[in-house]
Amino acid sequence: MTFQQEDGFQSQLQQLQTGVSSPSVVVTQIEPVQAYSRSSMPIAAFLNWFNNLSGMKKLVVAIAGVIFGFAMLQAVLKLIASVLSLVLFAGLGFVGYKFFVASK
Repeated sequence: MTFQQEDGFQSQLQQLQTGVSSPSVVVTQIEPVQAYSRSSMPIAAFLNWFNNLSGMKKLVVAIAGVIFGFAMLQAVLKLIASVLSLVLFAGLGFVGYKFFVASK
């Protein structure tokens, strides 16, 4: 190794040591915590819109929401009833098959 390389290594080592030993202050800006997550932003926008409506419009929107809610509930209950009917029909078909066809 030549003298110039050693001198270069020594100067780099001293720079690293002074960089490590010198106190450094890192300032970071903390962003405020948002009240709503991404999934609840549409809800917040809807509530903001709803609160800006007049009294009669709020009543109409609330009634429409209740009707829509009952319609969705009815659709879900009908879907559950259909699935249960399908399972019952499949079970009866299986029992009938085992009793009449497989017993021969």
